[in-house]
Amino acid sequence: MSVSRRFESALHIARTLPPSLLSKDQKLKLFALFKQAEAPAPAAPPADASELEIAKWEAWNDVRSLTQEQAMRSYAMVIEGLLEMLKEHAPPAAAAEEEEEEEEGEGEGEEEGGEEEEEEDDDDDEEEETAAEEEKEPAVEATVWSTSSLSLSAGSTFDVPLTVAEPSLVSYAFSLVGGAGPIGFTLRGEAGPLVEASDSSAEGKAEAPAGMLHAVLDNSASTFMSVTVKCQVSLEPLSQLKKREAFRNRVELQKMLRTTVRSLEAETQHLADLSALKAQLSSRLSDLIAQAEEARADLATAAAEVDAADARRARLSARVAELWQLLQQR
Repeated sequence: MSVSRRFESALHIARTLPPSLLSKDQKLKLFALFKQAEAPAPAAPPADASELEIAKWEAWNDVRSLTQEQAMRSYAMVIEGLLEMLKEHAPPAAAAEEEEEEEEGEGEGEEEGGEEEEEEDDDDDEEEETAAEEEKEPAVEATVWSTSSLSLSAGSTFDVPLTVAEPSLVSYAFSLVGGAGPIGFTLRGEAGPLVEASDSSAEGKAEAPAGMLHAVLDNSASTFMSVTVKCQVSLEPLSQLKKREAFRNRVELQKMLRTTVRSLEAETQHLADLSALKAQLSSRLSDLIAQAEEARADLATAAAEVDAADARRARLSARVAELWQLLQQR
């Protein structure tokens, strides 16, 4: 795909990304790349420019040394990287919604890419960043039943009924703290057993639908020996676990985004430095070429003068020989 096509696609994608992903400085950097893809920044901001307009001009002016193609490529690389990270970390449903939004954005026709959205978002950046900082990890309200020392006589069972208000992740762990096993452990829902184990200790997880759940400790296999059991069963709603996972993924994505944007800023600055160095070296090379041409002309002139002097010397040598011969004859 050509650079211009990638750039146009990135402009459409930018309008579908969550505004809270980027800080104010990062949005200014993207705005600068977008504007540099059109033309370099003016020599100075307008005389009556606001603080925001001055900040935009400064960011734009910082990337002045980039060519139009370099600015378009840098903009596209950032947006494509963000989209890829969002797809990797978003839940399946969210990823599907994101793809639908992207398709709708592509059907809306070309607009002034990203500029209007960035201008609207800039005023709310500080509030969004503060809200993101204050946002806490969603709580998971677990229902826990536990015992540290439950006595089971030989041949007995102990049934703990648990109400599962909504589909939940069940975590269990049991072990013998007195006597010898194994003992039986069962998690039984309304549709049948979810977990069946027979051991002196075990732990694991299972998903339970809404309804009644029975945790059963069974020492019926023993004829004579009583045992003492330590056991814990916890229920965590799957919906809350998914929200917590999505939150953690978003936090991790934001960290990756900040790191990537910092790398982009460093690479952009490095590219600007290299472009400036290239311009200096090109200018120096032009000067050296001009000096070389001048030296070549001087060399040609000097060579011609040497040839002429050599010819004069040869003529004078011949004249000296001729005069010497005449002198000897007299």
